[in-house]
Amino acid sequence: MERGLAMGVNLIDTADACGCGHCERLISEVIRGRRDQVIVATRFGFEYDEERVEIRARRPETRLRSWSTRARSAGTAGAPTIRRGRASAHEEDLASLNRGPLVKGLLTGKFSHESTFADNDNRCRWDLRSGTQAEQLEMFGQIRDVLTGDGRTVAQGALCWLWGLSDRRLPILGFKTVRQVEEHAGAMEFGPLPAAQMDQIDEILGRDPAYRDLS
Repeated sequence: MERGLAMGVNLIDTADACGCGHCERLISEVIRGRRDQVIVATRFGFEYDEERVEIRARRPETRLRSWSTRARSAGTAGAPTIRRGRASAHEEDLASLNRGPLVKGLLTGKFSHESTFADNDNRCRWDLRSGTQAEQLEMFGQIRDVLTGDGRTVAQGALCWLWGLSDRRLPILGFKTVRQVEEHAGAMEFGPLPAAQMDQIDEILGRDPAYRDLS
């Protein structure tokens, strides 16, 4: 997080469900003394039992003050709900936080049709040989060639694609290493994907470019 802020990142997305408060404590330590430089976004709509609420009430140091920036949360809703949410955001001039731009790693190219996942991995039900993800694997192979044009990495290309849809699309990516943070933040040097490359991706996906108007 320290490295990301140094590179110009100024939005941190979290939720009290992330590590049961541990993530919030880490964030509070990182942004202490520069709270006015960072926007902290969170999600809402969850229900908790009384015991968990009581535990969190005993952790005043984890509380983060965040601003409302005319945004709504669709959480991790399904595709139909997300499409309706995007249309609503477009009509009401709202921004959206976009989770999973790398499709849980499927876009990166690190998986093959032979890849499998552990039972405790949330991707364990993926069928990379004949299922929906297998079809996406083939399609994403073509998209990667476009995303990595002009010297971008796949991750950077995915972020630039989102920005090419709309400057109101704010990507959310997780990270495990400083190197990943540097790669993701480095996408800002490239900016939105050029129109010609956006058109190429639309053609691969079989999408009408008009759908971008709802982005």
